[in-house]
Amino acid sequence: MARKPSLSWEQQVRLLLREHRRRPVGPAIYRAHGIGHRGAVGPTDLELHHGEIVGFARLRGSGRTELASLVSGVEKPDSGEVLIDGEPARISDPVSGLRHRIAHSSENRREDGINGDLSLRENLVLGLQALRGWAHPLSAAEKIGEVSNGPWLTVDTIVEMIAADRDDDDLDDD
Repeated sequence: MARKPSLSWEQQVRLLLREHRRRPVGPAIYRAHGIGHRGAVGPTDLELHHGEIVGFARLRGSGRTELASLVSGVEKPDSGEVLIDGEPARISDPVSGLRHRIAHSSENRREDGINGDLSLRENLVLGLQALRGWAHPLSAAEKIGEVSNGPWLTVDTIVEMIAADRDDDDLDDD
């Protein structure tokens, strides 16, 4: 019996993308048309569906970090239009991104993603407080409840992510 040739990595990715376009995870909740920033990211169209967690994979220097920064509000686009749930949205800073439940996990989480002087719990609470707004502080019960029961990554997962950014010597010091 003749064996079917195996697909290359690129062919497998294209097949998965084609299948996803036929049956997306859920409804489109974020649509960007022509979003860009002069000198960093050319006009780009992007559609994200409910339930997706998106990562950008491209060659170094191709603008993937800049695009993620535009989507999340870390950087302000100078062109294009963004729709969230079909309504025009202005995501001009990370706080407005968080209001729309869009966050950016920097590739350099050690310097840009966490406050190294704070404990893991304090970093989580800091993120929760940013979502709620500084004018409405969380009570101690809310802090504990939201960290343990909220729709967040598990503490083990976060510890693994942080540990991945540290070398073994740093882990021994903690």
